[in-house]
Amino acid sequence: MDNVEVIGYCNTSPVYPKLSYTFNKPDRSRYTINNAGGANAKARGFAYSGNSSYTSKQGRVFVDFETPVQRIEVRYKTTSSSSSFSSSYIGIGPMELYCPAPLPEPNEDGLIFVKQAPAEVLLCEVVDYTFRSINTNCAPKEVEFTDTLPEGMVWVNNSLSAGGADVEDANITGYGTRTLTVKGLTVPGGGSTYTFRASAIFAEDAVAGEYLNQGTIKYDRLGTPESLNSTDRLTGKEFTKTVAKDSDRPKQIVTKMTTDKSCFSMDKEIEVTIDINNPNTISLSDMFLSVDYDTAAFKLVSGSVKTSTGLTLGTNKAEDGNLEFEDFKLPAGTSWVKFKIKASNNIADYDVDPATGYPRSITLSYDLISEAEDVCLPGALADANGEKELPFCSICYYPTVVGNNGDIMNSSGFMAVSTLNRKNSDWVSKRGNAFVVLESYNKGLVLTRLTTAQIEALKPVEGMMVYDSTANCLKLYNGKTWGCVVQGCVDE
Repeated sequence: MDNVEVIGYCNTSPVYPKLSYTFNKPDRSRYTINNAGGANAKARGFAYSGNSSYTSKQGRVFVDFETPVQRIEVRYKTTSSSSSFSSSYIGIGPMELYCPAPLPEPNEDGLIFVKQAPAEVLLCEVVDYTFRSINTNCAPKEVEFTDTLPEGMVWVNNSLSAGGADVEDANITGYGTRTLTVKGLTVPGGGSTYTFRASAIFAEDAVAGEYLNQGTIKYDRLGTPESLNSTDRLTGKEFTKTVAKDSDRPKQIVTKMTTDKSCFSMDKEIEVTIDINNPNTISLSDMFLSVDYDTAAFKLVSGSVKTSTGLTLGTNKAEDGNLEFEDFKLPAGTSWVKFKIKASNNIADYDVDPATGYPRSITLSYDLISEAEDVCLPGALADANGEKELPFCSICYYPTVVGNNGDIMNSSGFMAVSTLNRKNSDWVSKRGNAFVVLESYNKGLVLTRLTTAQIEALKPVEGMMVYDSTANCLKLYNGKTWGCVVQGCVDE
């Protein structure tokens, strides 16, 4: 478990930065942040605890100093649950030092909106945009954000970090296109700065040159729609400009995560597959793959990690049951990684929804990155990550199974009872290879009703069914014990 604290100093006076989540779902971040420059990893067993490594998007935070500092101090404490790993590391990403232009005056509705981007990049690199809005009113203001990139650029999938706000996926549109729209952002009042971010990449046919644009926030003023365009944070000009220089560009790596089940059941296994397509003609070296899930509720099935021919991951380096593979080569073409996890049979290991008593949905996530010094690879791997949410199998239905050779009319014996006024008995043969067929729109089947004591006094045989009038459930004898029949998912 990691605890990180960042403090700046202006002369000898401490300056605390503003921390924000890099992951687009703050509640799923591996850290909780405070207003004093601290980020604390969630303890195992808490909702969305897990891999707090900097290699995971969920294990990173943004650090912003809104006032000048002369020195920055990073304090790091880690507690390992494993004695087999003697070293722990903290990752510090690129630092950007700048002298911003004075903020523009608030508009007539008391709002300020600025945008910031790197002044110069290579065509192969990711372009990180930072947006800041200041609301000088006391009351918060709900806004809709939109930004249309210049021709030749597209927004990176799931790159929005909404400043600690959990924005519903339905309110975000435009990933993979030039225009990103986010509805339902709330800018707090009181003059504080609300910061959010999104990233873009250049299309394969993009050319070197200047790329200019600006973002817009739309809001309501007493029933009248209004809008405010951004100004550049560093220059104070109307448009934000980035100069793109020509470079060799590897093609985009495409990945996808799938599971063999659409929901999870306690004490059952799930097989996970990560498909990877490297369209480049060469293999990529120094790769790092991390897979994250709630290790309190799920355990990796021993020996279940498999890979396609030509892909060798090496030894799993992760602690506490997650998956981390480093320093491997990703071959050209299509590859896959498969593994199995097993759900705990103890309800105490799950984050339980108090309204239903069932475990909450679980999230599987993965990141594929390169630790090579090639500055172009992060751009090619910008979309090589993802997550999959699986609900608990409280009630689920699988497609019906229809036999193709069952005809009870030709069986040696059958019984069919119907309360419907049918003209002939053709309907019976359509019910498949059954011995007893009951049909009704307004009648039910009543089984033998006994108390629990009466049931326990029976001499049952495997498969016997009876309604327990004491427990108010349909019971089935499995050959060893009686149990109430409950609806859930069968093994696929």
